[in-house]
Amino acid sequence: MNINCITTPGGCGHGATNSVTKRTGSASSAGAWRRSGRTRYGTSSLATEPLQVIVPRPRPPLVVGISECLTGAQVRYDGNHKRDGLPDTRQLEALFEWRGFCPEVAVGMGVPRPPIRLVGDLAAPRAVGVDDSTEDFTDALADYAATVVRETGLDLAGYVFTEDSPSCGLYSVNVFADESNNPVPNGRGIYADALCHALPELPVEEAGRLFDAGIRESFVDRVFAYAHWSALRRAGLSSTALNEFHGCYEYLLMAHSVAHSRRVADLFSGFQGPPHALGDRYLRLLLTGLGQAATRASHANALLHLEGQLDGLDRAQRGELKSQISGFRAGEVAFQEVAAALREGCAATGRVDLHNQVYLTRPGT
Repeated sequence: MNINCITTPGGCGHGATNSVTKRTGSASSAGAWRRSGRTRYGTSSLATEPLQVIVPRPRPPLVVGISECLTGAQVRYDGNHKRDGLPDTRQLEALFEWRGFCPEVAVGMGVPRPPIRLVGDLAAPRAVGVDDSTEDFTDALADYAATVVRETGLDLAGYVFTEDSPSCGLYSVNVFADESNNPVPNGRGIYADALCHALPELPVEEAGRLFDAGIRESFVDRVFAYAHWSALRRAGLSSTALNEFHGCYEYLLMAHSVAHSRRVADLFSGFQGPPHALGDRYLRLLLTGLGQAATRASHANALLHLEGQLDGLDRAQRGELKSQISGFRAGEVAFQEVAAALREGCAATGRVDLHNQVYLTRPGT
């Protein structure tokens, strides 16, 4: 299976009907239809035909798990919440339907409650009471993670954890090797660790890191890609569907990581085996690549690659697009403006395969 042969990915836009558009702009089969419209580049004439291989992209809001204290619920050990630990952005509220979980409350520790900490081996710490180390909540917290996975795991498109928590911390949680007060800040909360092991591909992030715009963008992209992929797997994975799926995500991945984009191309060109085996390897590469925070320079690189595919533009039109991309790189033009111009250029030149790129139609663009 060679990914380079993909020129007409379909079903990547939002909506209930999937379609693929031929570059020629002529009706090529029964049921094809034509659409004309005025754009800044003139009149476009597009032909489409039904395609039901790719499932529609999921619409926001998507269900995302979250440490309940981050929602404003007063469930922390001291009876407070941690709402200020999450960025106050309307973007996240519009994109995600938060589903809160507090494992410490769920296992009966109460509110307020004596604090716990991680002690012992860094690779397998125990969650015990700070004041009474004979109180061990490790197994209960891990069992609750298994319950969450069993009851709601298929509904989740991502998860946001609170940092520094012996139950929910994702990175750099203090682990005490003994009863001393000399921790090693390299642990992971018991509940978070168990959930991540059970759902290894689920996009996860710590709330504090989401204050960084690049990390926040990366998390959003991973969540929506994961949800789309999950829907595709439920519908049935085939070689054609897998090719078309990546055709939709090609430029989004390029914007985040050129290296991973190349690795995916190598994977597709040399792989021999059933679609599900290729799909598992592809998803890991896709989500790992999307986990690399995109920069203005990496975005500009992907945008220029897209612009270079629009063979039907004249010199003035191409110059206008290049100018906008340069303005974006310099921080003078919004990404949404460049994406809109590229979508118009794709439509005007009959390249709806590019018009339907997730990169140009993702939430926020």
